[in-house]
Amino acid sequence: MAAAALVAGLAVAQPAWADSFVDTSVPTAGPNSVEGAATGVQNAQEQVAEAQRQVEASTAKAQQLAYAVVALHDQLAAAQTAVDSARSDARESIRVALDQADSDPTTALFAALDGGDPGLAGQVRDRQLGSVASRTHKLNLAISRLSSLNREETQRLEAALSASAQAVSAADKARIALAAAQKTDQEVRDKVALAAAQSELNRLNAELAASLAAVSSSTSSGAGYAQITASNLPASLRSLYMRGAATCPGLPWNVLAGIGQVETDHGQNKNVSSAGAMGPMQFMPATWAVYGVDGDGDGVANILDQADAIFSAAHYLCADGGGNSATLYQAIFAYNHSDFYVNTVLGVAAQYH
Repeated sequence: MAAAALVAGLAVAQPAWADSFVDTSVPTAGPNSVEGAATGVQNAQEQVAEAQRQVEASTAKAQQLAYAVVALHDQLAAAQTAVDSARSDARESIRVALDQADSDPTTALFAALDGGDPGLAGQVRDRQLGSVASRTHKLNLAISRLSSLNREETQRLEAALSASAQAVSAADKARIALAAAQKTDQEVRDKVALAAAQSELNRLNAELAASLAAVSSSTSSGAGYAQITASNLPASLRSLYMRGAATCPGLPWNVLAGIGQVETDHGQNKNVSSAGAMGPMQFMPATWAVYGVDGDGDGVANILDQADAIFSAAHYLCADGGGNSATLYQAIFAYNHSDFYVNTVLGVAAQYH
């Protein structure tokens, strides 16, 4: 009964945070929202920690309820065993009383006297009746005890069943609360990941905007390319451009030469650009990491090596359609996002024969 009272008193409280979800708004992409997105990530991480603590509390409560249900089932089994034992004892008492009544020797003695000695017969009759009354009294006591046991065990069984039902209901509520907590926890984690991704996107957008601004300022007037003309190519350098273009069937070798002329005067200008581009064909290190190849066969793809840079430029142009005359313009545009740049490269390329 103590376990039943304990379970009846249990209550599963819905977590206070389950009804108030995290703000799902995502900062607008752009350079100015980087700091706000970072703050959102920190707040979301704190919410994840709080959600995790609530999940752990709900899990502990569900475990306690599970233990209580097991204990109640054990009490139910013990109560049923006690009822069965009491019933068995009562049936045995009744059987013994009936057996004694059937084999009572006073019946045979009373028949043998046949009324020959009225005094003795009366004594025998009185003794027989007294014995029957005693056995009847014992039988009635056994029946009364059985009925009392039945009532008591029925009450105990009903109380145990009620407590068990309450415990099961409480456990169901705990499972529902736990599922809600786990769902909210996953939603918070997803929002943290989204906020982190948005923060990274904002950072990249800021870098891209800065790069585009630098390119735009340097190419808007075309002053940087206006006076570029094709220079004489040594036979070795011409051969290098031709062999590089051959790795991308359909790519004109003189387009590679035009890019080399426009970018660094075929490696004569060894400066690093304001955007961080390096080498004879002016690769950004991140782009080189993807498209850089070993052009001279020395086993190393070196961004500063002219052969490696020319072969890598062919690889890069080819990936953007440089091997097809219909998409050659867009391939050069992908190399440097400026229509003036593309036209300058094509104009220089036309001077190489």
